[in-house]
Amino acid sequence: MALGFIKNGKLKALANTWTTRISAYPQLSTAAEQGFPEVRIAHWAGVHAPRGTPEAVLDKMSAAIDAAMKTPAIADKLKGQGIEPVGGTRASFVQFVDAERARLGAVVKATGMKED
Repeated sequence: MALGFIKNGKLKALANTWTTRISAYPQLSTAAEQGFPEVRIAHWAGVHAPRGTPEAVLDKMSAAIDAAMKTPAIADKLKGQGIEPVGGTRASFVQFVDAERARLGAVVKATGMKED
């Protein structure tokens, strides 16, 4: 991960491109703080399941993941790598993914990007 290279001086970071500073390197300001609020690029991850997975299984999986994101050992390990654990509900994740698709879809359309 780039964070190690930034911390040891082999890479100079200009800005964090998400909406908040990362706890593992809080001295790195966000692009928005530097006057570029439209620059919002993030790496995020989530767990998906095949269509038709029973609701009870999805709820159990979601609750387990949310609980894991809140345990100090897991949260600290992720934060140390520059990853801010979020957790949340299935509904909040679906809402986030839908918003990202809409936001980034507009960027794709505005720039005329095409799949190779």
